[in-house]
Amino acid sequence: MKKILIFDIDGVVCDCSARLERYSDLQALERGDYNAFRVSMNAYNRAPVDDDIPINDGIHLLNALMSYHNTHKVIFLTARGEEARTNTLDWLRWHVLRSLRSEELIMRPSYFESHPGILWRDGEPRFCSIEFKREETLKLLDTHQISVALDDHLPICEMYQEIGVPALHVK
Repeated sequence: MKKILIFDIDGVVCDCSARLERYSDLQALERGDYNAFRVSMNAYNRAPVDDDIPINDGIHLLNALMSYHNTHKVIFLTARGEEARTNTLDWLRWHVLRSLRSEELIMRPSYFESHPGILWRDGEPRFCSIEFKREETLKLLDTHQISVALDDHLPICEMYQEIGVPALHVK
């Protein structure tokens, strides 16, 4: 089995707080208006990533872990929407890992944003980043040995540990 690392993007190797502030409607989420929140996140995912700032400590940690675990393969597992693939790949290749291949970036499926303004209907499941990352990680475990997974969201790190993947919570 091939050894890999799993890295989240936002808050680990990328500071996207300026873009998030500009486009997201976090107040909609707080009031329970999930559709308004998803519309704002759709805009966030489609926005240019030029103002996103590399988190050098996270990038150095990625390189150190690749060397320590003797692996050249990193999977970036993110809840960013698939509609941000081109911008995200370009940004990661420029700032983090030039050799990154498209299949080494796993993103939230775009079907969650397929109907702008009517993203969740009554009875439809709402997107859960923890469950999404759990499902994708279990698929990876079928063919890979995961040396460690890094995320800035503690419940996701706890999920990794629950399924037997060593995890580091990055702040």
